[in-house]
Amino acid sequence: TTAAASITAPDVPPAEWFPRVSPFTEPTPMTVTNEGQVYGHLADRTSCHIGFGDRCVTAPMSQTNYAWFLLGETLCADGSRVPTGKITAGTGHAPGSATAMEAIAHYDNSGYAAADVTVGEDEFGIWCSGALRSTATPAQIRELMASPPSGDWRAVKGNLEMVAALAVNVPGFPIPRRSVTASAFTQAHVSIVEGAVQNLVAALPPTQRRKAVPKLDDRRALNL
Repeated sequence: TTAAASITAPDVPPAEWFPRVSPFTEPTPMTVTNEGQVYGHLADRTSCHIGFGDRCVTAPMSQTNYAWFLLGETLCADGSRVPTGKITAGTGHAPGSATAMEAIAHYDNSGYAAADVTVGEDEFGIWCSGALRSTATPAQIRELMASPPSGDWRAVKGNLEMVAALAVNVPGFPIPRRSVTASAFTQAHVSIVEGAVQNLVAALPPTQRRKAVPKLDDRRALNL
């Protein structure tokens, strides 16, 4: 177990930290609890990406139940295993020209895994929930807490699928940080690209948002 102040990361996390359906009651910024749970929304369902000033680009929806992101597996305290993906930190987004597999390799080879999470979609957007890596150092935990998540979507068989989630300084779909109460986490198709956008990176400078009707026929790949 590693610790940063009062934050700990369990070697074997509870299974309930990896829900199969959304546990959220509102849009929730990425949160790290003192016990080492990590949860929140990667992107708001209706928000326009802040890096596109000439059109409204919203987060893509998976047609594979996030199979290209949930490539790993996490052993839980009750002995169950859950499919998980990684929140990566300590690197930049993969190049826009990278294929899905090249993008996955980029994050595996150039950064470090800060947390293991499951993901899904709800009425608010794209959510994730899981646990800190027990190998995370205090400095890495602090970096993850200070860095909102940014997704990376690549073209897979004609659809944009999320292949990675990266902790960044400025996300493309920022979710305002409000007081996150216990009710925000209970036990309990969006447009993609207009025109011929090849890649969308979350860590882009803000630009003015404008309304536009996206065209699905021209989608390629997104970094969010």
